[in-house]
Amino acid sequence: MPARPDPLGAFIVGRLLAERAGLGSFQATQWGAVLMATGLSPASILLVSELARLDAMRLSESVDNQTELRNAELRNMVQQALQKAQEAAETATRAAERSEQIISQLNEINQRIAKLEASTGDPVCSREFCEAVLAILHQLREHAGGGCVGPRRKRWFRCRLLQWLDRRR
Repeated sequence: MPARPDPLGAFIVGRLLAERAGLGSFQATQWGAVLMATGLSPASILLVSELARLDAMRLSESVDNQTELRNAELRNMVQQALQKAQEAAETATRAAERSEQIISQLNEINQRIAKLEASTGDPVCSREFCEAVLAILHQLREHAGGGCVGPRRKRWFRCRLLQWLDRRR
């Protein structure tokens, strides 16, 4: 059987609840009246409210810790993604530069072929010519380890190419 309402006890319990649980004054007085109506003593009501407050604090701390851990994981994931994106951008830049070098070399080779065609009067794009140039390039690659570098390599290539052209005539 519930105890009879005690407005003074409800007010005191409500004020203590307001201080402990952070409730507004009117709301705390209402809760105090409800708790007093259950027949509990003011001391047990305050003990229950204090335990509830401590549980709420622990819960919020655990949520904060979990949130911090999740944020740290997300930061690490973002940093890894940024690092991979930077590496991909650097690789793409290097590939673009290499592609430009290859295009430049191909343009230079085309210009040389055009000059050669103009000087010999023969079209240089025949299959026989291409195979001969490839054979000379293979020889050049084989001799590259033998100290034939830079201008000497160019002279050697030019000499082999001219020998081949002379044999064709």
